[in-house]
Amino acid sequence: MRTLLTAALLGCLAPGTSADEVRLADGRVLVGAVREDGDKLRIRTLDGENFVVDRSEVLRIRSDDELRTEIDRLAALSGNAPHAQLEIARLARRYGLEQEMWQHLDLAVAEAEPGSSTARRLDAFLGGLGAHLVPEHRLRAEAERKVRALVDRARDESSLAKSAALVAVLAGLQDDGVDQELRIRARTALRAPQRIVALRALARRSDAQKPFVWRAAIIDPDAAVRRASMEVARTDGDTAAVVDYLAPGLIQPHADFRMRTAEAFEALGDRAAILPLVAAGTVATAASPTAGATRAHVAFIDQQSYVRDFDVEIASGAFIADPKIDVVQSGVVLDVNVASVTHSPARAIGAFRRALASLAGTDPGADPVAWDAWRDGLADAPLLQAEAEARRAARPAPPAGVGPIAAPPPLRPGRPGSGSSNDGGRWIGGTYLPGTLAPFPGTAPSPIPAPIQPPAPRRVVAPGRF
Repeated sequence: MRTLLTAALLGCLAPGTSADEVRLADGRVLVGAVREDGDKLRIRTLDGENFVVDRSEVLRIRSDDELRTEIDRLAALSGNAPHAQLEIARLARRYGLEQEMWQHLDLAVAEAEPGSSTARRLDAFLGGLGAHLVPEHRLRAEAERKVRALVDRARDESSLAKSAALVAVLAGLQDDGVDQELRIRARTALRAPQRIVALRALARRSDAQKPFVWRAAIIDPDAAVRRASMEVARTDGDTAAVVDYLAPGLIQPHADFRMRTAEAFEALGDRAAILPLVAAGTVATAASPTAGATRAHVAFIDQQSYVRDFDVEIASGAFIADPKIDVVQSGVVLDVNVASVTHSPARAIGAFRRALASLAGTDPGADPVAWDAWRDGLADAPLLQAEAEARRAARPAPPAGVGPIAAPPPLRPGRPGSGSSNDGGRWIGGTYLPGTLAPFPGTAPSPIPAPIQPPAPRRVVAPGRF
């Protein structure tokens, strides 16, 4: 009877039809493309292995439509519980239904509680999906190519699950040089989602990389990346350390950096930022870089060569005229020196005011001079001050020779992918030295992380050339 049933099922399959699941009498379950060959079945599984089995060994074949129906039935029974969505995604992966797998993983990522056992199991599963994100040969390449391939997969349209999987795979890489390449991609990748993925992976790999991630809240030109940096910091939990680290940005000479720091504190949501925001309120109205800070020139030159003279050379009774060539230059050279840079103080004051109102729940008003009295009227002002003093006392002493910096040097915004630094760093002798934010007066400067190496130069061959 079983033989007749199996033959009937096989008879429904045309040659070359893809039968997703084949159950065998020895307990094996093969998922892949099935092709009939006489009394044999040739099965190529999803991982590329080939099997040849007798028809008599087959207990059951479920078609692609049957497997999708099974997934839909389970999804209808489970609701939106993240644990159930994860298990359905596992089953969809085993069936080779990749689209359904990502759909259920999206629901699991959206509903999973951070830090829960389900979130940890979900993260472990996502970390094993590298082959679903990039070709397998990319995962076997050296660290630079591997990291670049994974980061470049991040797009604006990437789903929650795919973005989380990219972060999980990058965070689990054990190759030497992964951190270095992630730092480079976090600053130079052209797309904002790519820089976000690199930053999140760095934060998960090591606590030593977190200050690098925090700085993106000020130096990155894209608001989405800056917000993502603070989301990472808020998830990690030690938001007071972030406040202490970024507070020097409130007194940077460049107005954009002051406003970005205030916006970062608003996104962070830690009331510890109220004190430095109020203390730096009067700086919010200061002008941008002083006169003479920028100077540039451009030259428009036309060069014309001419024969200036001849030298007569005599050799073996022959006279030879040796021409002397000279060049005439004409054109215009323009030299520009910036006399002054001004900005509207209302923009900076507005950023500080919005941050304070969001953190404290009350509006401090438009006059920064009155913010001290507003702060003292807060119910938890003494507690905030005591916590700040405790953090200051617990902070390690600055290295010998390091003192307060009254006038921190300005930071210049850069453009990712332009080759120039956008965090105050610089290239020296082929080595990139990341920049650092100048400290609040009376504190030690933020530490500069270890130098990282730039990517090795690549030879580019134009199409049609060898």
